[in-house]
Amino acid sequence: MDQAYVHQAIKNGFNNPILQCDVCRYGSYMGEHTSPMLLLLTPIFNIMNSHVMIYLVEVLIIFGALFLFFKYILKDKLHLWSIIFILILCSKPFKQALIWDFREDHLTFLFLSLSFLSLYKKKISLFVVCFLFTLMTKEHLPYFLPFLSIPILMEKEFDLSKKQRIFLSFFITISSLVWLVTIHKVITPYFNGGAPPTNHIVGRFPGFGETNSEVVKNILTSPKHWWKLITERVLDLEAWRYILTLFAPFILIFKRRWFWVVAASPIFMMNMLSYAKTQRSLSFHYELAILPLFIFALILEVRNFKSSKQFIWPLMIALCFAGRWPNYYTLKYWPSLDDLQDRQFFASLNPEKNYAISFKHSAQIAHHRKFGAFKIKENADSIDQFISQNTKWYQNLSGFNLMNMKYLILDLNQPHEENLYNVALKENWAIISKSSSKRFVLMENK
Repeated sequence: MDQAYVHQAIKNGFNNPILQCDVCRYGSYMGEHTSPMLLLLTPIFNIMNSHVMIYLVEVLIIFGALFLFFKYILKDKLHLWSIIFILILCSKPFKQALIWDFREDHLTFLFLSLSFLSLYKKKISLFVVCFLFTLMTKEHLPYFLPFLSIPILMEKEFDLSKKQRIFLSFFITISSLVWLVTIHKVITPYFNGGAPPTNHIVGRFPGFGETNSEVVKNILTSPKHWWKLITERVLDLEAWRYILTLFAPFILIFKRRWFWVVAASPIFMMNMLSYAKTQRSLSFHYELAILPLFIFALILEVRNFKSSKQFIWPLMIALCFAGRWPNYYTLKYWPSLDDLQDRQFFASLNPEKNYAISFKHSAQIAHHRKFGAFKIKENADSIDQFISQNTKWYQNLSGFNLMNMKYLILDLNQPHEENLYNVALKENWAIISKSSSKRFVLMENK
């Protein structure tokens, strides 16, 4: 479903509004996430005009950043490349970042990696550019990036003077604060029509406050909420599974480069304490902002190892928590003949026409110029009742009004949609086409 947000936004990046997204608040991805850096991909998407391009970019971003680390930090240590690569591949969130949906967090990974590499090569101007690009990849980063002052001040491998370290620490802190104010005072009100921003934090911490600021305040100052977090989010097996799986491949950095872990603590703690199960499942994009810190610190730590024997225990520990490897998912989700036939059905649709489709399948037509999405939680006795059920949810979205919808795509494997299909037939909607698998049907309001 996330693809419906991101893919259409990238495809229609320079439309009005920018990063047009028909399933986002007020019609722009900027109403959900402040991610103007996605515009960098719009020309590439429109030239290639393919969803495959996004997945290709996703892989190139991750491995491209990793290759640059190896090339410029380990250029005279070729014998270490393979074993360090295996250690990194043992990181479950690193592997998952290669096989699931592309998000703006992948750009965070890229620009943050380039920022560290710029500091390592003492390219201060390049660091400033890469850092500002990083800052503009997602709205929560101004809360996290000031913590990078810690490794900037403490990392001995950075060939920087004391004055340069202090200046850069001051720069990233002030830049983060300025961008944070700009997001809340200018960008969000503009794209949300003056409405308050989407409360992503509030939804992940139920009972902690009605606004993002209230949640943060209670987490930092309220003993009652501290106890709630400790008993419900820390003292459970899932939390310790998350901690061990995340840190095991990078255990080597804890002795001498612990300050990189401290710098990553805001995002790590947010993920671990969140009540949203996906956030500490290690199966999505939530760790992409901190992986560059761990990978960079790991490479710096092992580059001067004298013997491969020094890797034995770290590698054994990492492998114990590596989890399933990508081939497992390749086989598990290998497309069937029905899947290929269904994809052909969606490819045959006219991207210039406006279709209504369930939110679950909206990513299938996210490359269209415009579309509408709906949710069905109960059977409807008429098309009007179906529209009424979606009115409240739809009121802040820019997609065409369901009252005026002409084309409807239904999944007959879903009971509520099969019921709507029968209702539409009774109200003289015509069947235009069906997928060869007979699962999907396109209907027109005659």
